[in-house]
Amino acid sequence: MYFTRGINDWLDKEIIIKVKISTYDTYKYRVSKYLCPYFGDEEIEQITSDDIQYFVSNLKGYRNETCLSPNTVNGIFVILSEFFKYCVGNGMLRNNPCLNVVLPKRRRGKVVALSIDEQRLILKYISNHNQSKSCLIAIALLTGMRLGELCSLKWENVDLKNKLIYVKNTNRRVYTETNKTVVITTSPKTEDSIRIIPISSFVEEWLMKLMPLGSDYVFSKKNGTGYDNRSIQKYFKQLIDKIGITNKNFHTLRHTFATRAVESNMDIKTLSMILGHSSVTITMNLYVHPNVVHTKMAMERLSAYIIE
Repeated sequence: MYFTRGINDWLDKEIIIKVKISTYDTYKYRVSKYLCPYFGDEEIEQITSDDIQYFVSNLKGYRNETCLSPNTVNGIFVILSEFFKYCVGNGMLRNNPCLNVVLPKRRRGKVVALSIDEQRLILKYISNHNQSKSCLIAIALLTGMRLGELCSLKWENVDLKNKLIYVKNTNRRVYTETNKTVVITTSPKTEDSIRIIPISSFVEEWLMKLMPLGSDYVFSKKNGTGYDNRSIQKYFKQLIDKIGITNKNFHTLRHTFATRAVESNMDIKTLSMILGHSSVTITMNLYVHPNVVHTKMAMERLSAYIIE
């Protein structure tokens, strides 16, 4: 069987019923973008470990003629390995040729957060621009919610009486069969992302500014429809350019919320639940790294204790 036919049959018969539609779309895109152009005309049983090693080692030229990140390469390889595992299980192959392939090391990205001065500068700016997009950014800074969660948030999931936000949905941009993208609203990526976030008095103030708009969406355009993730990302970029902040993206707001939470001594279990992480370990690895100022303070306290 040719590779292209085999892997697409696998996607449409096996994977589509096992994973979320957003995950399936990611698989489909990577298969059509990277795997089929390389292995397409090969017979499945003719593909060797050396072939796959060469493919993995040369995953470049797909994006501005630069190498893909190790995380992306690993993600593509996982799809390939799962497919060959399926082939072995169904008697099409004797062994999985992916077993002895060496992968590039994954790199944990450095968490970038706003400084407290930058955060206050943004809040001061948007307090003078009382519009739905501005409120969305403020609430992102004060809750740590993801962009897709904010864009899909409806009033039916906001309980102002008990001061709670119920995070039940997210917006995702997924690839179609023509490699174009569309926005869909789905359940969050993991069960832990379905969560309840308490509303502070500051968040309540921002939400109250939005209630007169009369839309089903908390953050909406003038016609009552919700925002597309990209339009908010573009607005945020324009905003920080105006006030002189550079090299930051929207997800920085989530990192900033978590960083401030750690600095204010919020316990890690609580922070992990608010962020919707699947384990406390993820929160620990990402955010429990004191900055230079807090490290100096800790050292001063230790020195004072020893001297006394």
